Amino acid sequence: MTNRANPDAIRRLREAFAANRDRRILALGTTCAGKSTFAKEFPEALDQDELCWARLAPPLRDALAAGDWSPANAEAWAAHVRAVMAAHRIEPGRPVFGTELTDCDVIVYLKVGEATLRERAALRGIPYETAALHDARIREAVAGSGIEAIEVDA
Repeated sequence: MTNRANPDAIRRLREAFAANRDRRILALGTTCAGKSTFAKEFPEALDQDELCWARLAPPLRDALAAGDWSPANAEAWAAHVRAVMAAHRIEPGRPVFGTELTDCDVIVYLKVGEATLRERAALRGIPYETAALHDARIREAVAGSGIEAIEVDA
């Protein structure tokens, strides 16, 4: 597997972004969904991880970098992202690719099939179960958000 974005997903993202250019768009996906890779295809886009990671306190950053996504660490990360994103609000025409639901008008959910997620997680040294649990939490947040959601196979 290479670090190239799925061309069909890029096309679908372009369509979603164009159709919603006057709205605040959050492209939301689990770890290994390709968010950073997709973000590189859209110069106007922001990567939530890049905005938040540098501002993360070293103990938590070190734990997460080592793969410790325990429930407590995952919640600490989510709280950190919410705080950072409150100061860096999503703007129309500047979609954000991220892992945490924050204030937006439209969600583009980056759906990754089980086999693909297993492969990508293995390549990154992340336990599949961690990525799958994170994805389940994201799907639950999207479903309960009441925000319009567009699904794109990543």
